[in-house]
Amino acid sequence: MHETVFSRQVISLIRAQLKKNPGQRVVSAVVALSPFSHVKPQALQQAFCELARGSAAESVELKIEPLEAKLECRQCKYSFAAKGPVFCCPRCASANLQLETGKEFMVQSLEVEK
Repeated sequence: MHETVFSRQVISLIRAQLKKNPGQRVVSAVVALSPFSHVKPQALQQAFCELARGSAAESVELKIEPLEAKLECRQCKYSFAAKGPVFCCPRCASANLQLETGKEFMVQSLEVEK
């Protein structure tokens, strides 16, 4: 279900861009997806295509990039980056991790043509 919410956010931004600049065409949307979002890129792509059908976002290419998350081990205080799911500290193997940064989802840019 998260993929539906994320797709709606992208479509909403596309609509807002086109409303502000009526002569433009959005070519692509670049989004970053956290490894902790519980959303697979294929599921996000499919949801976007389905929700964009028949709208101004229908021809927009959705480009999905991994969002790097930063974690800290509460046990040994080691900070590290992850582009995939992590279940324990690489230094001490503790599972007591805290997510420092790495939102679930972020729209990085919209590519437009005039």
